[in-house]
Amino acid sequence: MKNNNWLGLTHVRHVWAGISVVVASSMFLVGSGNAYASHEKSIGERATHHIQKWGHSNATPFSLNGKSIVLTIENVNAQVPQSYPSQGVVVRDYSRSQVAVKTVGDALALEGAGEYVYRVHRWHTAVEKGTSAIFGNQAYRLEYRFESAAGGEWQQVFDNGDSLGGHFTVAKHSEVEPFAPESTAGKSVALVIDSAISSLPAGTHPASGVVIQSYNADGTYTGLGFGPATVDHWGTYAYTKVSANTAVEQVVQNTDFFTLPYTMVYSFDSSTSGTWYQNFGFGLIIFGGTFTLFDTE
Repeated sequence: MKNNNWLGLTHVRHVWAGISVVVASSMFLVGSGNAYASHEKSIGERATHHIQKWGHSNATPFSLNGKSIVLTIENVNAQVPQSYPSQGVVVRDYSRSQVAVKTVGDALALEGAGEYVYRVHRWHTAVEKGTSAIFGNQAYRLEYRFESAAGGEWQQVFDNGDSLGGHFTVAKHSEVEPFAPESTAGKSVALVIDSAISSLPAGTHPASGVVIQSYNADGTYTGLGFGPATVDHWGTYAYTKVSANTAVEQVVQNTDFFTLPYTMVYSFDSSTSGTWYQNFGFGLIIFGGTFTLFDTE
């Protein structure tokens, strides 16, 4: 299958070369081959449209050199789950042949570096291979499926069969506006709850609504809930910017009914908005939605 993928990519390039020749030659087919030239031109137009929609120029990069990719950990399928972080992110900073890797947002804090090989498969999929410096020196295959140039979904499979997966964001080390702030002290965030996955009975936790959280410079925060099953809360927080457009927040949340931690990943689309993913209570509830960040008055 892998060889077929590489051959498929080469074949596409040959087709493009062929189309270029045919279209260039169509000027000499007037009167004797207009129908043929028109047919070939329509194929070229369709191919151009396909590349504009799915192609490398709009989504999948040919190289990871000079890029930072943040992997949000959403799925862990392992024989010994404690060997891997279950929440937070894996930050991967790429040079030409080396990748520096570290985890943020989990009790299992790991850091290392190693060599990698990266190749593009098909229109919007790329594969990275190497040996993991932080997960037992295992060989791995990391697949990136680009939904846009800014990110998509990822899955990393190790040679022992264990796998991790989730969503990712990508940014260049340069030429990227740093949307994520260095700190949220003095700011508030409105979290719109779009999804909530839990084994708890329906109605015992928020499934929709809005939560407004305000952050203080002393590391404390307060939160107000609006909607069914939301609660007011307070606690302590730690905010870490991990890339130009991604940050991780770790909180110990207190209410009148419980005290539980959560880890939240902010993915900024602008300096004031984006999407959030929260692992609440070590997987008790998985929240997701959109947010708006603003200065606290």
